[in-house]
Amino acid sequence: MFRSHGLWPGCWLAACLFGVAGAPAWGTPVHDAERMEMRQRSRPAPASPPCAMPARLVFGTSLDDRITAVVRGGNGEAYIAGYERGILGVENYWPVGDSLGFVRRIDAIGVTQWERVFDTSGTDLVDTIAMTPSGRIVVAGRTTGAFPGWSNAGQLDLFVGELSSDGDVLAFGQFGDERPQHAAAIAVHADDSFVIAGYDDVYVVGNAVHDWQDGFVAKFDVDGSASLTNSWWLQENSLVGDEATGAAAALDGSGDVFVARHNDGSPGHGGGIAVERISPDGALLWHVPISTISMDYIAGVVVSSAGRVYVAGTTLLPLYGPVLGDSDAFVTELDPTSGVEIWGRQLGSSQADWVSQLIVDPSGNVSITGSSAGSVVPGHISTGDDPFILSLTADGQPLGAWQGTQGAHNDDTYAIAPGVCTDAFAIAGSLSGVLPPADLGHTDAELTFVEIERFDRIMTDGFDFAP
Repeated sequence: MFRSHGLWPGCWLAACLFGVAGAPAWGTPVHDAERMEMRQRSRPAPASPPCAMPARLVFGTSLDDRITAVVRGGNGEAYIAGYERGILGVENYWPVGDSLGFVRRIDAIGVTQWERVFDTSGTDLVDTIAMTPSGRIVVAGRTTGAFPGWSNAGQLDLFVGELSSDGDVLAFGQFGDERPQHAAAIAVHADDSFVIAGYDDVYVVGNAVHDWQDGFVAKFDVDGSASLTNSWWLQENSLVGDEATGAAAALDGSGDVFVARHNDGSPGHGGGIAVERISPDGALLWHVPISTISMDYIAGVVVSSAGRVYVAGTTLLPLYGPVLGDSDAFVTELDPTSGVEIWGRQLGSSQADWVSQLIVDPSGNVSITGSSAGSVVPGHISTGDDPFILSLTADGQPLGAWQGTQGAHNDDTYAIAPGVCTDAFAIAGSLSGVLPPADLGHTDAELTFVEIERFDRIMTDGFDFAP
């Protein structure tokens, strides 16, 4: 069933501020059936991706909307995912209400080409997406409802889908137990099979906490039909909180996967952050601690096209040099065979910095994004927890930075993807109705195109770097 409002709510910044047509307002949603609906708008893509991208895309409903993931395709297009019409502030870990998950394809000049909606009578959201070597889109999200042909096992089930580059659903499945599942990252193999890393959120029944977070790693195969096969599922059952926060496939032909983990235990009982290498049949090959305190966080793990393995996160410790601020960012390269540290860098402002994601671009450069209470870019005047990007070379040398402005305390930065041109990035998150045109609802989805400034062109007094 199609909604009764305009198909493409939202606008580019210039269109919203100066009244350019093409940004229909939201009406009353019609909802009485579970569906994976396709909304398509035909527009020819440019012959070659331009470097002059639109500044910002903001869209949403009268409720809460967020972009949680973004990846770049091979022709300059971007795929974004998240949720619309949720209600935040009721539960600690997810929106409530009749939210819907979405995946959109946006071409190189910012035009939405299609949108795939994941929508039941319950709460639905897409947490993460990834692109396979053959150009398919893997989708992982959560639902309190049941998609056609599936039943709900508990509070929030994991749903997994595979889409074509045109947005068609090629395979789909819904998985879970009585607890709330939460996908964090997807690692895609050369044969298009994939591994999802995540965790069960805190399990609460009534007013009682029955269990803390329990991390999981699960492998899925596409069997040629419209369903997915769950080959194996590794589930933690720790007495303290445990999360699998990242995953990346090895590129040496082994079929192994690297997994990033965070554990709330004490230093003597497995607490802190670590990286693991897991075989194709789910066997643990090695486990390497990065930090032994639970206040530290690991945002993820990535593998470059050259097979180099990088992890990044947030630390309170002098991991790779002196402490620079209240909390610092870190990036480290690990030997893919043994997990031994090759190099590590501690970096950030003189205040608190938090890393939410890292990526590696086609050139092998490593970039992190997150929020900072200080000045990552020299001369920047912080307005709170401002979004930032820091980029390093493949060998860990500072390359450049960008820093934006936080409009309100609950504005967030979630994901980053390389832009079309050198030093350009797409950064995704949410706005809170403070900066125009973010006045559509409580929080609105935002995709911003930015460019880092190279450190060889700016003074670096505001940037600390521990070699």
